[in-house]
Amino acid sequence: MPVPDGASADSAASKWPAKASISLRAPRSPSACAARRRGQGKATSGYLGMDQILPPELNAFEFEALRQIAAHPATSHIPSRIQTRLKDIGYVTEVMGGLVLTDDGLRRIAIDR
Repeated sequence: MPVPDGASADSAASKWPAKASISLRAPRSPSACAARRRGQGKATSGYLGMDQILPPELNAFEFEALRQIAAHPATSHIPSRIQTRLKDIGYVTEVMGGLVLTDDGLRRIAIDR
């Protein structure tokens, strides 16, 4: 950095303000932070938050329903609660009135075999 005549490098550096950090994200309200800690935050994608590293936990009924849809999609009789959960996770989608596995659903079955 160029130093003007008659000034030392230390005095020239002190004339400039320190670099400020800039936050581009709006601050969250305390209630939104508390809800997120409790796990009640808003899901922004079909995969319940894309910052998630591990796949969502499936109970035995949900996993069996996933395997049943993979084997016989037209004849599978899945309770609506489990259908909704698998759709929300992104493992199944509804096509022409029937449930069909997505690529993520097929990967999940392959991982848990």
